[in-house]
Amino acid sequence: MNKHAFILLAAGFDAASIIFTLDQLRRAGFDVQLIGVQKGLVQSSHGLWVKPDASLETADLSRMPHLIILPDGEECATMLLRDPRVHRLLKQVVARQGVVAALPASELWLHRLSAMQTIPHEQFVGKLPANGTGQGLANFTDQLVSRLSV
Repeated sequence: MNKHAFILLAAGFDAASIIFTLDQLRRAGFDVQLIGVQKGLVQSSHGLWVKPDASLETADLSRMPHLIILPDGEECATMLLRDPRVHRLLKQVVARQGVVAALPASELWLHRLSAMQTIPHEQFVGKLPANGTGQGLANFTDQLVSRLSV
């Protein structure tokens, strides 16, 4: 299985959930790249600056990732999901039977934009609370690892 993943970043991302997810996926043997919506450093919602591995302009798309992760953070989700390049990338990953994963703010934006209609249920992993009980971040990353390790 292709274990190549992109975590997309824009200003206002939730650093704690992204660092945890990045760490867990790399420990599981995934080649994970942080991809900024623009070139340069990206500031989290709590002021942490992160240097992405590449930007949407410079990312090597000849080796299409099998997994795209959209972070939490309202500002980040808004920026990412209003960018047509992100929508093209999501469509390409879905067309290649890849997986889209979204943390809460991004998942809400996907629903608001009706983008979920273009992502088959079996190719999506979300973290929105179900019936008032949210799945923990560890369960979210475990689900990603098991889904892509088959």
